[in-house]
Amino acid sequence: MLISTDPPEHTRIRRLLSRAFTPRAITQLEPRLREVLQDMVDDLRSKARAGDADLVHDLAAPFPVVVIAELLDIPADRRADFRRWSDAMSGGLSGDTEISELAEAGLQLFEFMADVVEKRTAEPGNDLISRLVAGAEEDDDDPLTLEEITLIAILLLIAGNETTSDLLGNAFNAFATFPDQQEAVWSDPTTVPNAVEEVLRWDGSVQAMLRGTSGPFTVSGVEVPADAVVMMCFGGANRDPRKFPDPDRFDVTRGSTDHLTFGHGIHFCLGNALARNEARLALNALIDAGIEIKPSPAATRIPGVLLRGFSSFPLVQ
Repeated sequence: MLISTDPPEHTRIRRLLSRAFTPRAITQLEPRLREVLQDMVDDLRSKARAGDADLVHDLAAPFPVVVIAELLDIPADRRADFRRWSDAMSGGLSGDTEISELAEAGLQLFEFMADVVEKRTAEPGNDLISRLVAGAEEDDDDPLTLEEITLIAILLLIAGNETTSDLLGNAFNAFATFPDQQEAVWSDPTTVPNAVEEVLRWDGSVQAMLRGTSGPFTVSGVEVPADAVVMMCFGGANRDPRKFPDPDRFDVTRGSTDHLTFGHGIHFCLGNALARNEARLALNALIDAGIEIKPSPAATRIPGVLLRGFSSFPLVQ
């Protein structure tokens, strides 16, 4: 919805969504998320003793789903479905999901979220959906429709799950590849925010985005016509030596936040603060638990061009 919409419709939806999706709403979740992470880390350590721990399966993949479920106040007994639907939808970007499976998951997810929105309209709570519904009822000019709120909730799940899971997987790989940088961060957790920014630059979870041209233009001597489909490679821009000296080196002291992983301009990712916060909390949980990340020969990359991450990253003792 937001990612493929132009003004004035984009301006309207983003303005109304921003009222409910606030930094305060994210901060209020932190105590609960720390509890969730503690349970996940405890489970990770238990599995590690048996030689069966996986940083993606046991932490990076389930954690973002729990975060979005908490934001939307989804019952715990439906979170497995939440994860399954999200994985299927995200797999559509990489071609890893069959069309029939994608269609079925999309329909089930829409029906589930539409039912949730209807219930929150009748009995509002303190969750994001309830705040969106309340905002729609208060906005007399051009409020969000219930269908739009349903689609926004679906977007939050899909965008907030896979990309954050991939961000964490890429962080594990970065620290395993550059042990000196891991040692620097593990010995001084105040550097975690800088480390997250460097992961976003060095190996962002969103590597590219497809766009349609509204008019002809020329780039590097190549003429691009109107109505063409172009791929913007954020990952390439984030390794531009004119902007980032020694760009292939992962350096947590770089201190740069002007990478393009969250996009640019009016379509800059609205969930960037949430993703950053999740990554910081997860890394701090690993540091507090004394869990070090080492190169994992069995680590497996996800397929695809647009998204970049890991489907598995076994914890090596």
